[in-house]
Amino acid sequence: MQRHGQGIDEILEQCDIIALVINLSDATHRLIGAELLARMKRSAVLINLSRGAVIDQDALVAALTGRISGAGFK
Repeated sequence: MQRHGQGIDEILEQCDIIALVINLSDATHRLIGAELLARMKRSAVLINLSRGAVIDQDALVAALTGRISGAGFK
């Protein structure tokens, strides 16, 4: 995943709000896990507008206990 020459690591490290709007597939199932959540800023908020399974729910719960600021779901 890239945007304007940046990979997902750089995007996660720089953004205050991350909004996921992707299809659920074998490639995106649990795409956002502990490793990517750890790259997010402590003040970041993750908003999932996709299917729930694109995020590893256990990793998200762990991240919400001090790693990231918040999360929202549709």
